[in-house]
Amino acid sequence: MRKLVIKAGNKVIAEQGQTSLRIRYLLKLSRTLEAFDPGTKKDLMIRAIPQIFLAVSLVAAAGVLASDQTEAVPAMTRPAPLSLAVKLQETDRYRVSRSGKHLFVELKHPHRVLSTSDVNGGQTESLRYLVNFQSLEPAGHNERFEKIIDLSPAAYHQQLAEDLSVRGALMASMGTAASINNTAYVSKRFRDISVDAYATAGVRGNALRAGDRASWYQGEQGNEFVKDHGTINIILLINRTLTAGALAKAAMVVTEAKSAALAELAIPSTRSRYLATGTGTDQYIIAAPTESELSALDSASGHLKLGELIGSAVKDAVLEAIELQNGLSAAATRNIFHALGRFGLTEEELVAQVVNAVGDSDAKLFSDNKEALFNDAKLVAAAYAYAALLDRIEFGVLTNNIQADVLIDQAVNAAIAVSADGHYANDFRSNLVFDNRDPLGAFVQAIAIGWQKKWR
Repeated sequence: MRKLVIKAGNKVIAEQGQTSLRIRYLLKLSRTLEAFDPGTKKDLMIRAIPQIFLAVSLVAAAGVLASDQTEAVPAMTRPAPLSLAVKLQETDRYRVSRSGKHLFVELKHPHRVLSTSDVNGGQTESLRYLVNFQSLEPAGHNERFEKIIDLSPAAYHQQLAEDLSVRGALMASMGTAASINNTAYVSKRFRDISVDAYATAGVRGNALRAGDRASWYQGEQGNEFVKDHGTINIILLINRTLTAGALAKAAMVVTEAKSAALAELAIPSTRSRYLATGTGTDQYIIAAPTESELSALDSASGHLKLGELIGSAVKDAVLEAIELQNGLSAAATRNIFHALGRFGLTEEELVAQVVNAVGDSDAKLFSDNKEALFNDAKLVAAAYAYAALLDRIEFGVLTNNIQADVLIDQAVNAAIAVSADGHYANDFRSNLVFDNRDPLGAFVQAIAIGWQKKWR
């Protein structure tokens, strides 16, 4: 049977049956052009030249024809041609683009890379491509999830490489359930130092505090199933050469900055009642050139400008990414349930208790205006203060013998916020009852008695 091949001079650079997207593109183009007359064919070829040169150069440079696949991999995703990518940034060191479900960084010169990538992870100087990609939807995408975990990390990595028409050995990657369209980009500079941070983030279903109960066990038979998805992925590009120690320190600062962003938004853990420090599947890729005109930086300490720039860029990028993906901004966290939800406060329970505690006329008025009340700035302030006290009591900073007193004090502030009248403070204090079996009870009582006093 006749085999269709593509040659550069006497060298075969692609042949029929290859899985590379660009090879298929070239084959399809060559067949399509056969149907046109010579003049039209020439015109179409001229228009296609940029695509052809891009395809041939990437195929040749990435070594797509080298067979490094170790196991058969079923088709998982529709390929996302980089020729259709939207260029986000380009410097003399790298090109960043977005195509479909992929954020793609092509390094133009050798870089020292430190990453959490399942394949080619750790520290290396042999990578050319850095990829953040959406692997599945945040919720309910069980069929897709099962397909992913049925593959080994190497097979899944190879499938992604083939989708992007690059060589897997030259790529580090991170998967996420967040939309790549919600990628945040922050750039920070000081004199001759620059850092560029790209982040995606989802914290609704997978946020946790370091040390929380885990959902995975790495046994001899593989890992157990986890039902929740959410992750924070960060690509950090640094313009200066770093020593190996400085690169490791940069990774520490990246992690601290990510946790700082979650602290600013008071993101709760989904596994405990504590504030989250990240998600269970966070990843990063940090790249710095192996050579530059300036001397290598030997530290990324937070006391130095490089550490400051890394921390600032990553924190801002993570904050923006969380807002883009989950709609969580500082303003969106201004409600009492965000403040106290991690301790068990729910709208349904609170409304039921308040309605039961007040008269019928007060109950209807309360129900009609509850949304505004739950977002009232002073009540929210009291709720966050109440949460902070619960934390300090849990951690042993405040002893149990003053637990009732300090929580009643803050409950009084909540009642004053609801009533909009501080003259009732003593009345509120005498009517509030604390039960250490229900630490939130005093706060709920405060809302009820404050509401009763508001229009008296």
